[in-house]
Amino acid sequence: MVKKQQLTDEEKYEAVINCNQAYDFEFYYGVKTTKIFCYPSCKAKDPKSENVVYFNNIDDAMMASYRPCKLCKPDEHDYLSKPELMEKIKYVMDHQYMDQLTIKQLSKDFDIKLNQLTRAFKHTYGKTPSQYLLELRVEKAKALLRESKKPILDVAYESGFHSSSNFYEHFQKLVGMSPGKYRKEEQDEVAR
Repeated sequence: MVKKQQLTDEEKYEAVINCNQAYDFEFYYGVKTTKIFCYPSCKAKDPKSENVVYFNNIDDAMMASYRPCKLCKPDEHDYLSKPELMEKIKYVMDHQYMDQLTIKQLSKDFDIKLNQLTRAFKHTYGKTPSQYLLELRVEKAKALLRESKKPILDVAYESGFHSSSNFYEHFQKLVGMSPGKYRKEEQDEVAR
């Protein structure tokens, strides 16, 4: 994660111009001519650098009489100050990963915008909710492959994957081998 004190104004401006989501919650920027403040990832018209002022947090922007942008809505929810919400979302994923659970549905269920959920979850846990859910499913698949003789397709479905191609693709990407090869290597290890 980027540290606020390490960023120069030039680096911040570059993040604003590129709508770089990685800097959201690290700083906010305000436009002097409109007195509006935004996330760095806001898709509003690019401001001139001489018209930009930077804030460390929402309170600083509001104390300086800036109002929140109606496009990116930086004041709508301050999820970073509510880690308990991210814990609840993680708990649901930990216990319902095998269902047809999607991040989009979680955002609706918890009344949080998808991009805000992604930012806050990544800020809290160091990975996006999609990455976390995928890793959970692959870990469950690995355990089932080691501990059972179930067909690989059954393992895929019990792990929360709803298509075999999706399962094979992600398992290969995260584990570095196919599910069949993984099972064989684990069985060979136990036999030694």
